[in-house]
Amino acid sequence: MPILSKARAATPGPFLPRSVAALACGLITAGIAAADLTEGPRAANWTLETPDVVSPGERMALPEGTFISDYVVQAAAAGDDPNLIPEGILRLTLSAFSPRVDMQGQDKGQWYVTGKWELVDQGSDPAVGVRRVPGILAGLVNVELPYNPLTAPAASSWTSPVKIPLTAFLPAGEAGLGRNVRGEGRVELGPDTGSALSLQLVVYPPVE
Repeated sequence: MPILSKARAATPGPFLPRSVAALACGLITAGIAAADLTEGPRAANWTLETPDVVSPGERMALPEGTFISDYVVQAAAAGDDPNLIPEGILRLTLSAFSPRVDMQGQDKGQWYVTGKWELVDQGSDPAVGVRRVPGILAGLVNVELPYNPLTAPAASSWTSPVKIPLTAFLPAGEAGLGRNVRGEGRVELGPDTGSALSLQLVVYPPVE
């Protein structure tokens, strides 16, 4: 059983263990109209509706501890900037591990959650483009919590840092090489109003 990387909820750190590092590969971002996008820092915020569990995942009792894989939760998202993804669906695909005893870099009873998130524009068409699908903003999740958040959303509220590795994106409905972008922020999920995705982005020149 691989040891998942440790990251406190308030401070983004290493974002995925080796066992799920492949989730970072091929992530793309989109939804920003090139004509309305300027290079440099840019804030982006989305209000989320009450999350729904798409898949409860698979729970395994291992000698090292409890492991949950392929937990999927999603929520409708409304953005505060019409030049970004104004309406979309946020989906998180997560795994979590809780050790039975203290381990290197991990404490007994804590939950170490890793995975990926994708914000998909309602105008995104998966059939458009081959190398990159327009209309997707995506990144990584990594957080340590004192309880298991991979339960029904009504059971608890939780917050995690999120990160967008340096990657290329295309706006929804467009084709081409797009621009490079990176960023970080946080996602908040809960049973009541207040769920949100907040990002601080840096936009780079067009991809050559």
